[in-house]
Amino acid sequence: MPTSIIFNKIGRFEVEAGTTILEAAQQFGLFLPHECGGQAQCTSCRAAILAGENNCSAIQEPEQKLLHAGHFKPPIRLACQTKISGPVRAQILLRDEFDLQLALASETGQTPRLPGVQQPLALLSGAWHDFERLVLQASAHDTVQVLQRFYYLVQQLVKEHDGHLIEFSANRFTAVWGASGNIRAAIINAMNAARRLVTTCGELNDYLEHNFDMRLAFGFGVHADLAVMGELGTGEEHRLVVLGKAVDHAHELCRLTQKANAAILVSETIFAVMRDHVPISRAFQAQFSGESTACRVFEAAPENVPATASEIA
Repeated sequence: MPTSIIFNKIGRFEVEAGTTILEAAQQFGLFLPHECGGQAQCTSCRAAILAGENNCSAIQEPEQKLLHAGHFKPPIRLACQTKISGPVRAQILLRDEFDLQLALASETGQTPRLPGVQQPLALLSGAWHDFERLVLQASAHDTVQVLQRFYYLVQQLVKEHDGHLIEFSANRFTAVWGASGNIRAAIINAMNAARRLVTTCGELNDYLEHNFDMRLAFGFGVHADLAVMGELGTGEEHRLVVLGKAVDHAHELCRLTQKANAAILVSETIFAVMRDHVPISRAFQAQFSGESTACRVFEAAPENVPATASEIA
């Protein structure tokens, strides 16, 4: 007997009763990963049942064990094990190869312990200004998955530009450059990372618009100054920390991007190094906490052509 399944954001499809959700997706050429071949040996085919849960087959022990081990709760099911007997609406939860890669990845790594030092550092502070919109409108699974996507992209870009991600909390992050002592190279790398991140976050917004009908505002602040840097942790648990007014200044620049409707705001220290190599859209005065006088702030244009160390060495 024919019935139907709606894959959210994709469309409605007619299938025979008794068809699994995975089989339905395969029948119509839809992306629905199944790393174990649909044998209930992994959770890559996970899907959320948005409607018609009563028309889905009961959860059997192999599926229950996998869902429990992965901390997945209803309405999440394994598509390879879920047969439908009537109309169902489902959301594929790993929507593309990137989502699959992140779900399968396991990250390991160690860094040598760094003693406490005070030296010039370049800092990049970034944020989603209206992240709460996603939290309120998306499911818990989707919210964390999007956040994992953002974290991975930020981490990779910071690493590609020889920086260190020192803070990541929900909608905000902080990265640092300059541990080697070359502050000019640190400023260049921090700026290149910020400009690349604008493009990357634009692509992430395309993903959000396609899957969640929303776009979020991003902002980045870049500053350089003296700061205290060291490493905390015991055993294999190491964490790089940076302290001081320089960090606060970078955070304030980031927060100011929302009010100023700017993607990248930089301090006068950054401007002095990059003025001839990164287009500046505008300049204005801003009062920061702990400062007796207003500071000059510059909006850097997020172009796709980065400056290079050799240009201003």
